[in-house]
Amino acid sequence: GIKPDYVCMLERDDIVSKCFDNDFGDFNKGILFILASVVHKEVLDFLEKDQRAYMLVHRPLNFAASLKLDEYGYLGVGHSVSNMIYELAGALRFENIIFIGQDL
Repeated sequence: GIKPDYVCMLERDDIVSKCFDNDFGDFNKGILFILASVVHKEVLDFLEKDQRAYMLVHRPLNFAASLKLDEYGYLGVGHSVSNMIYELAGALRFENIIFIGQDL
């Protein structure tokens, strides 16, 4: 089967957060969920409930810039999760990439 190394999300809607209200058991081990800091709070609740690894990243938005956390960087310049993961792949200097997703 195919298993992702990373799952990215930047949507803010609560209805989209329901996609994370599942428990795939051992399948989720080793996957890092990379979330824009603007995602719905419920997403974090679902990930923490199942003890999934995640990190929040700032997008280059005015509020994030006002926090003066520039040394940590930003991720997700584009308007879709495919832009976000492409930027991540470039930052990590990956050469062989397979994108799988619903909005690519």
